[in-house]
Amino acid sequence: EVPYKQQPVGLEVFIGAIARLMDGQLNKATVVDIGCGTGNYAAALSPFVGQITGVEYNSGMLEQARRKTAHLSNVKVIQGDATKIPLPDGVCDVVTCTQVIHHFIAEEFSGLCQFLREAKRILKQKGVLIINTSSPEQASKCWMGAGLAPIAGKIVSER
Repeated sequence: EVPYKQQPVGLEVFIGAIARLMDGQLNKATVVDIGCGTGNYAAALSPFVGQITGVEYNSGMLEQARRKTAHLSNVKVIQGDATKIPLPDGVCDVVTCTQVIHHFIAEEFSGLCQFLREAKRILKQKGVLIINTSSPEQASKCWMGAGLAPIAGKIVSER
């Protein structure tokens, strides 16, 4: 039996956007992948771009990402918070954020606003932010939403 491995969805869109930004010179692009999780997108983008830095808050996912990308010389993975990205100003051409922004939805979107300010800070002047997320309907039908939503709803209703 083959273990489940999540495949990067929309990778061709990422590559196309980066190619357009870089006038076709993908291999010169510097990318920061915020909330890189287990490193799926960093690993998948690595053959196409110059440098990728994955930033992950969760230490368990961080270790998985480091193991997954250890053999890739153009990928480094660091621990960090998306609202306080531990990188200097103007360090990258592209910031990616895949299936992460739902974690920022609290207190009138303050976390999301702080993330957007941080993304802008680390981007070069003509850099691009790529956000890949799901609509509420899509989220409810995926493995996370479909499996966890009914359980979470029951727990909340019992309180």
